[in-house]
Amino acid sequence: LWRFVRIELLLQKIYHSPFPIVALGHGQIVGAGADLFVACWHRVAAPCAKLKMPGWNFELALGTGRLAALIGQDAARDMLIDTRSISAEKAREIGLASDLIGKEGWEDLVTTLGARARTLPTEATTNMLALTGSKNAELDLAALVRSAARPGLKARVEKYRNLAMRELQ
Repeated sequence: LWRFVRIELLLQKIYHSPFPIVALGHGQIVGAGADLFVACWHRVAAPCAKLKMPGWNFELALGTGRLAALIGQDAARDMLIDTRSISAEKAREIGLASDLIGKEGWEDLVTTLGARARTLPTEATTNMLALTGSKNAELDLAALVRSAARPGLKARVEKYRNLAMRELQ
C-alpha cells in the first residue's frame, strides 16, 4: 500500500508543480509510466509509442482522476475499461499526447517549450498552473488507498501479470 501511496504523492507533486514539466515518451508507456506521462504539463510521444493503463485489471485506482481531467470522462472510461495499448496517434487524437514528434526533434521542442514557459513572470506561471489544474488530489489519494487496501492486491497483480505474460507468448 505504502509504495502506491508514494507513487501517487509523486504524481501529485508533478501534476501540481509550480513550473511546467514536459514528458517525453517512446516505446511502451505502461502503468505508472503512463500515469507519469499524464501528470505532466506537456506530453510528447514518439510516433512509435504505445500507452496502456492496466491498473484497473487488478482494481487499482492510480491516476484515474488526472486522466479523466485531461482527456474527458468518456475517453478515460474507454481507455481504462479496454486496458489495451493505444497508439501515439490515438493518444494525440484524444488529447493524451500534446505532440507526436520523433526523438530526433525533442531537443528543439524542449527548447521551444522552455522559451514559452518563460514568457510569463514566474509568479504568474505558478498561479496559472495552480488555477488550471484539477483540484481532486485528496479524492484521488483516497480512492487509491481504498483500492490498494482491499485484501488480495498482491494476488490480483500476480494474476494480471500472468495473464499479460501469456498474451505475449
